[in-house]
Amino acid sequence: MTVEVINRLKMSGNPERIIEALEFVKYNDYGIGTIDFNKITPMPKWVYDGKLLTKEIEKKYGAGNCWYQWCIKNWGTKWNSYSNRLCEDDNAIIFFTADSGVPALMRKLAFIFPKVEFEYSYSSNVFGANVGKFKFKDTEVWFQLMPQFTKEAYELSFELVNATPEECGFVFDKNINTYVPAGGTIIN
Repeated sequence: MTVEVINRLKMSGNPERIIEALEFVKYNDYGIGTIDFNKITPMPKWVYDGKLLTKEIEKKYGAGNCWYQWCIKNWGTKWNSYSNRLCEDDNAIIFFTADSGVPALMRKLAFIFPKVEFEYSYSSNVFGANVGKFKFKDTEVWFQLMPQFTKEAYELSFELVNATPEECGFVFDKNINTYVPAGGTIIN
């Protein structure tokens, strides 16, 4: 089962460089406000990218030469981004990935555009789990990968889905200093 991960990539700095970065990462068919991982790390033509991926095909070509393993190794997730949208008021792209965030790929983007500051955050659809927040500029990295189910991890999850804890079915438990499902306790 695929875990859906919401990602937010905010860009700040010189407006001309931001437009340049937005143009660079866009899906050609969909335009600015999208992010195509192939623009950052292109999938080579020799990688088997057929829709049907079987054990026989992986054996024939080698698993590392088939799209699934190649994407995980080079992008950090099994598929390209999807459900992209641009938040024009703050130069941020919201996009989704399967199973995990893509911080290494976003760091590479910062190397490509050293004059733009990138703030990248992500959270899985399991609130408080698989979350991270990073800031990249050129080769400088500031990051905070939050432990699962902490107060800060939940708050990042709520922020990314633009909802209150109550709207997501959570309440704050001051005894353990984190959020728990309304009417129950969290099981780690």
